[in-house]
Amino acid sequence: TSGGAAAVPAAAASMVQKTAAQGIIKGLVEKEIAKRVAAGATAQAATKSLARDIGAITSLSVMNVAQEAGQIYPAGVEEARKKGQELTGSDIARMWGAATVAGASETIPDVIGLGALTGRFRSLTNKLGTTRASRAATGAAAGGALEAGQEGFQTVVEHYGAGQPLADEAGMKDIINSMAMALVPGVAVGGGVGFISRRPPPAAVPTDRE
Repeated sequence: TSGGAAAVPAAAASMVQKTAAQGIIKGLVEKEIAKRVAAGATAQAATKSLARDIGAITSLSVMNVAQEAGQIYPAGVEEARKKGQELTGSDIARMWGAATVAGASETIPDVIGLGALTGRFRSLTNKLGTTRASRAATGAAAGGALEAGQEGFQTVVEHYGAGQPLADEAGMKDIINSMAMALVPGVAVGGGVGFISRRPPPAAVPTDRE
């Protein structure tokens, strides 16, 4: 009886948290639709484009998580075999959790890169510089830092999920190599996005009317 009574507050708290989360998501969606309407789209077009973007991001995330799971699980099995251990439920949960985090982190630069290439982040790319050279240089630096940082974080999560050491020589070497390999494409894509981005229009000069 006491267990059932104790479960009631927990269930109520869970329901409140879910309701709050739904309210936050609804607020974010409404804010984004209003932003697109303010940019010139109709409410219907803004809603459809946002739904399409959410669907694309969701599909990309699912693909990345599945890819990470396919990499972390075999590595975890091999690591357990080396240690003469059997995988436990906690190991499986750690692997899936790591795959989810690593896959989500992989989606972030993908979305930013695709958004920049398709002109979705004009307000961001316009701030890269006033000339093509300056925008390319700034974009290259930002792209390299983003890709290298994300790849380093992703590799750490993958090692953790597979139960592999992080601070030993092999682990550190793997992290550094993954960051170095991601730096080059990050610089190339970021520089390309900066180069092809349009120069921001000059600010309107106010005129005095008598």
